[in-house]
Amino acid sequence: TGTNGWGFTSVAGTCSYSQIAGVVPNVGITRGNVTSAGATDACTFYLNGGNPPLGNLGGNTAWEWVFIFRINSTADIRFRIGVASTINVIEPTDGIWLRYDTNVAYSDTAFHYIARASSANTEPGGAPTVAVDANFHSFRVRSTSAGTILMSVDGAAEQTIASGVPTANMSPIM
Repeated sequence: TGTNGWGFTSVAGTCSYSQIAGVVPNVGITRGNVTSAGATDACTFYLNGGNPPLGNLGGNTAWEWVFIFRINSTADIRFRIGVASTINVIEPTDGIWLRYDTNVAYSDTAFHYIARASSANTEPGGAPTVAVDANFHSFRVRSTSAGTILMSVDGAAEQTIASGVPTANMSPIM
């Protein structure tokens, strides 16, 4: 398990970071800003306590993470929130996350559920029906059996990933 707090790393580009921790009702609020979302620019916020502090989530059962987030702008953005095997790259080798990426590699117009194992993406059921906007959203990712991942946004129907599930040790990222 990690310590109470988040770390920050910049892959490239201009990034800023601030957080409020330990003050009710704002425990663990982290704010980040990236001034450019070019092909090589990204910032990663990750749970402290080593890289990565979590075990093999894809191979384990009975766990759940809920992320509450907001994107201030829907243009020129590279956004991932979830868990990943590495914290200092734009596209980790292994991970489970929600993606919204307007970079030319993806040109997303909606959120996408992603499970990535050995650099190969699995996207169950296409993009979720939740619109990308500047409102607060919740992303729930969990497992009820080893090798199966369930994901949902804002309480929508869960999407299931049962193949291409990563088995690396993970760290929460955003």
